[in-house]
Amino acid sequence: MTLEFCKRLSIFYVSEEIIMAKKKHFNYKDPNIIYSIFNHSRTAYEAYCELVDGNLQYAQEQLNTAGTKLYQAYELALKCYLDKKYKNLYEEKILSWKKYDQLRRCIESGKQSNGSMVDVRYLYDQMCKYATPHPTVSKINFEIIKNNAKSVNNQNKHLGNDIDEEKYKESFSEIRKFIIVYLDPNPPIQIMESPQYSSLQEACDYWKNDSRFNYCLISDKNVTEIDVLQRIMYIDWSLVFDFDSDSEINGLAKAYSIEHHQQANRFNPENPVITEINSISEIPYWFYAGGLSDLPNSLVSNERQWRQKYGSKLTDCLKKYHASYSKPLKVIILGGPAKRVKDIVDALDSVYDENGIELYLLSAEVQYEDIREEYEDIMNYYPLSVEEFSSGINNYASLFNKEDEISDYQIVSKDGYTDIKPSDYSLYELLYYGIADRENINEDDVRPDAFYQGKCLLSWYGVKHEFAINRVVQYRDLKKKIQNATSDTTSKVIELRHEPGAGGTTLARMIAYELSKEMPVVILNAYNDKLSYQQLQNLYRKVRMSILIVVESSLISNEDLSKLIEELMAHAVPHVILHVNRLRSKTKKTDKDVLSLTDFEFNEMYQKLEVYMDDDKKEIVKKLSLNPVDRYPFFVSLYTFEEEFCGVSNYIQHFITNISKNDREVLEYISLVDKFANRLLDVNFFQIVDKTDPMGVFADPTNKSLITLVRKGKNDYLKIRHIKFADEILGNRIGVNAGASEYQKALNMSNLLREFIKFSKHQIMFDLDSTIDILKNLLILRDANSLIKDRFAPVISYIIEMLPEDRSGDKYNVIGVVFKDLVDTYPEEAHFKAHLSRYYTHIEGNYQRGIEEAKGAIELSESQGLQDALLYHIAGMSIRKYVEKKLFQQVIDLKAFGENEEADNVINEIQKMLKEASKYFEKVRDTNNKVAGYISDVEMCIELIDFEKKFIGCSTEVLLRDYKDSWFMEYYDRALTLLEGFKSLQVEEETEFNKIRLSVKSSESLQDMMNNIEMTVSMWEKYLSQADELRKPVVRRFIARAKQNQIQDETCRDAKTVEYVMKLMEDNIKQEPDNGSNIRIWFNALRFCENRNPEILLDDAIEKLGVWKRLGNNYEAYYYFFILMCIKAIEGGSRAEALIPSLQEELKIKTSHMPNNRVIYEWLGPGKGVNRLINSYYRVNGIDRKRSIEEIEDKAEYIGGRISKYSSDRSAQIRSHNMEVFYSPSMQIEQTTQEDIGKQVQFILGFSYDGLRALNRSVKLVENDQDTVDELFIGKMVRCQVIGLDRSQNYLKMKFMDYQNQMGSIFRTEVEDGDNIQNYENKQIIWARIIDKRYNSNDQRYYWQLSLKREESVMDEWQKKLHSIKL
Repeated sequence: MTLEFCKRLSIFYVSEEIIMAKKKHFNYKDPNIIYSIFNHSRTAYEAYCELVDGNLQYAQEQLNTAGTKLYQAYELALKCYLDKKYKNLYEEKILSWKKYDQLRRCIESGKQSNGSMVDVRYLYDQMCKYATPHPTVSKINFEIIKNNAKSVNNQNKHLGNDIDEEKYKESFSEIRKFIIVYLDPNPPIQIMESPQYSSLQEACDYWKNDSRFNYCLISDKNVTEIDVLQRIMYIDWSLVFDFDSDSEINGLAKAYSIEHHQQANRFNPENPVITEINSISEIPYWFYAGGLSDLPNSLVSNERQWRQKYGSKLTDCLKKYHASYSKPLKVIILGGPAKRVKDIVDALDSVYDENGIELYLLSAEVQYEDIREEYEDIMNYYPLSVEEFSSGINNYASLFNKEDEISDYQIVSKDGYTDIKPSDYSLYELLYYGIADRENINEDDVRPDAFYQGKCLLSWYGVKHEFAINRVVQYRDLKKKIQNATSDTTSKVIELRHEPGAGGTTLARMIAYELSKEMPVVILNAYNDKLSYQQLQNLYRKVRMSILIVVESSLISNEDLSKLIEELMAHAVPHVILHVNRLRSKTKKTDKDVLSLTDFEFNEMYQKLEVYMDDDKKEIVKKLSLNPVDRYPFFVSLYTFEEEFCGVSNYIQHFITNISKNDREVLEYISLVDKFANRLLDVNFFQIVDKTDPMGVFADPTNKSLITLVRKGKNDYLKIRHIKFADEILGNRIGVNAGASEYQKALNMSNLLREFIKFSKHQIMFDLDSTIDILKNLLILRDANSLIKDRFAPVISYIIEMLPEDRSGDKYNVIGVVFKDLVDTYPEEAHFKAHLSRYYTHIEGNYQRGIEEAKGAIELSESQGLQDALLYHIAGMSIRKYVEKKLFQQVIDLKAFGENEEADNVINEIQKMLKEASKYFEKVRDTNNKVAGYISDVEMCIELIDFEKKFIGCSTEVLLRDYKDSWFMEYYDRALTLLEGFKSLQVEEETEFNKIRLSVKSSESLQDMMNNIEMTVSMWEKYLSQADELRKPVVRRFIARAKQNQIQDETCRDAKTVEYVMKLMEDNIKQEPDNGSNIRIWFNALRFCENRNPEILLDDAIEKLGVWKRLGNNYEAYYYFFILMCIKAIEGGSRAEALIPSLQEELKIKTSHMPNNRVIYEWLGPGKGVNRLINSYYRVNGIDRKRSIEEIEDKAEYIGGRISKYSSDRSAQIRSHNMEVFYSPSMQIEQTTQEDIGKQVQFILGFSYDGLRALNRSVKLVENDQDTVDELFIGKMVRCQVIGLDRSQNYLKMKFMDYQNQMGSIFRTEVEDGDNIQNYENKQIIWARIIDKRYNSNDQRYYWQLSLKREESVMDEWQKKLHSIKL
């Protein structure tokens, strides 16, 4: 024993004796005495531990003292608690004075009323009667205290036997719990630092968040203080199984929310399987294994219910979780019902491979013995109580960087800065104020040389301190474009294109940092189709400004980026996207792209690196400026820092010579995915060689120099340091460096892909989301534009380029076997099967097999409950290619040999196949991928017409004239009908991304088809009376289309022609109510009908459209009916005005899935009736042109209304004629504010399929607000709110909802028969008709007399007709 320790121990003894002398009889009433005795026990045990390897006798004496003092503290603690509890119960009038006095005297005297001694057994019985919590639910093991008493206290005290150390430690832990639970949650007592915690911490990599493992916790309800649980939440848990149904009230979940100022992600408590997992989130996922007390449907009362509710779903839930979080798990078992804990462990074991989980049991309870035995090979036992576990964590709190916590984050907003919580936006990195100084930077982030060597991205600290060179031209250009876009438009994509290694990502971060000082900026970390737009929408609600979103093409496909943009537009989130896109070798470059270094940039780079070079290196680096291949930041840095680097080829050869099979595969697969899929590979995709190293995938660690580690959320990924490294590694594999033939290189690449596919499946027990995503990006295409143009994924195109153009041999099978292996390895992936179909169709020319595989893919997808537009498109294209490439030629060949009957059979098959393809293309349009569905269908029709002209050997005019009865005329009409539908989808250029257009050839063919219809119109007019009834709609449309240019040209327009076209289409609508083209043509003619009375024309059009929209499922009928009803309301139709809200809602529901449904196609102009409409497009020389905003402002008419709603500076509404009109205040010339609600405005009205929208810049406050009375008139329908009955009970008082300060009343006789004014409740909203105006001299104001009667006699004819139609 050390001298210092002896002094400390003697001082402790003396101080305790002084205290005991002062409180000789009633020392149990002072908790401090109890704590002192308990700490005495702890100090004596420490003395024992120091002496046990030396003076064993004296050591044992210290242990004996420790035991005696421990149980003395326990007995006093029991008395202390009971003494206070008795008093509380008396004060609460639960105990009588007599009973209270009897109980306290027993403890004071040490004798029971029967004369027996007050011992620990008596005191425990009293605890069971009066204690809260009851001992049986306190999580204190009183049996251990009772059973160990003889070994730890009594035998030594009475018999002089030595104490058992292990039993002392068990009792110490439980008695300490007693003090914490019943006396003081934070007592001044010492804890015995368990060597178990230190060992556990070491086994768990010191809880590092960059460990190769994620951490999982299984816990029961813990009856302990919240701060104890909070310390457990220091650990970066990834997954928590929590059996506490009150966890969010006073348990672990509550502790997490307090510690981290946010709620955890949760598995749906009532149905956990439906939970969507966000793979990028760093917030743990919480599985409420006991349900939640505030969700009765989530609670269970027995094992059977638990298995049905949770146990049966564990495997599916964990598969979803593991698909997103690939790291193996270290599972800490704190507690929980043993059977249910075993179910969780069984599920974990079934989902993770043999090295996927490690178990750490902390509970000492015997109920877990079966689990320990069954999982002995992966089970580690560290007996620790919850308090000991928490205390151990707290002793090493500095490991968790608790002192560095930051809670106050701010980001730029409309009002300056607004508080933000970055964890709420887990899919993005938010550039908050001061990020360069406040981010959790590591050593590499503040070292320029680490950035120059490519060990890390340019940190925000590095941006601020100018580590990187400035690409001035591109920087200024992109910054200006972004700034202009935020003020000019609500949606814009700006491309930052860069060559690999040129610093594109670095430039994007520099721009983002600079602009974060004036606008909210986020960096996309990962894409999730449900969460990505929602998080940005939530952010916009806080900042109320256009958001700059920096997007790397490696993280999101063009298809998914288009979806994100569509969602942001649909939810009115203004944004600018900076799309950082790596240039491919064949892409045409411009000076605005980030390319090799200019002389100025090279010199700046040299100056930054000069400090790291010796004289020899300086000479080498200077010479790089003479070689265009090396004038990139990456290579300048590489030459500077790598001793062995003297060119990529030699550098890579240094690593791959004599490389092991494992390391070669790792480098090849990372290179393959980086080069051709622009994606990262999950570390756990590979076999882990070194479990202590996050990058431990290599047998030879020196190979790590060729890759970098990227951490996203709780997952780690690998990428090649530079694409040139990938080129060299892959070139070495496929034989580029060895001078192999083109075919041999293609074969080698095919074999590499096949190996990769098989390796991807064998490495994991089930399919990781990231693996499937990589295979899709590597081998298949998902964007419509590429599919339309028959393209393949870049790696497949790379192989095709190495194969001969003649596809008649079997050499192209090197591609086929790749897709066949892909389908065999992943039979449940419909897209893989569909791309095998594309191989058969577009490469092998086995069209029937292609159709078969495409249909199989659709069947597989639909069996999984999915309607996939791309699969329908592939099926349609497979059939189309079969017709165009095979059947057309068969007809030509058969006719040439005089086999007319057989040729007719093939023509019948063509007709059948074209109808089938058309149905698939219709499905494409119906599943919200309309553009591809239109273009492929239009081009199929054109190919058929071109084939017929070639087969017959005639011009388009002759084809129309001589073959008007032929079946293919249906497709001639179909092409033009589809073209009209396609035009309706066109949107404003600045809001588009990856726009798809008709090919030049198709556009020219369509123009030729249209021109020739006009040239042959007389023939079609004569033919109409002779045509078969089923063919007449086509003929009528041909005639109507031929007359369109004449109708739209003011110089040659005549009323008779307009009426003629309208009559043709009305006949068609009766015959084909579902064909929207008929209504479009009819309405376009209607707007030029100038010789009829405007009001009669409007009423007639409303009546017809009302009938047509009931007859057919047609968007156009609903759209134009709504437009005309709005015009009727504006022109004074009170019945129309009353119907507007329901009609607008009806139209919105009908067109909710229609793309671009917010685009305005019609505007309100001057005049009367239908003639007031101004279309967004106009025709010049047969070509449709889009009107500019200036043209619309010049031609349109302003109408009046009042601002009725102001949600934000991007979303407000105007009420006019009972119409709710949307507008965006931030896009006004002079912006309105929330204070302007109720004020009059003037604006230009536009009509979209989603409803009414004002031209933003046209909205202006009316300077002189005229008296509302002038707007009201006898007969007008007004929306009112019931105020109540007057004193006489004869009048129902009303307040006008849409007119300020206007009041009215309804006399008791002005209601329908059988109705009564007393039937109407206060605040009820009703519509009433103005019948008179009276001035009240007492109030000095006008009051309006109203009626609820519907008088048929005062209805217009159109109103009566409309009223008779069931809307």
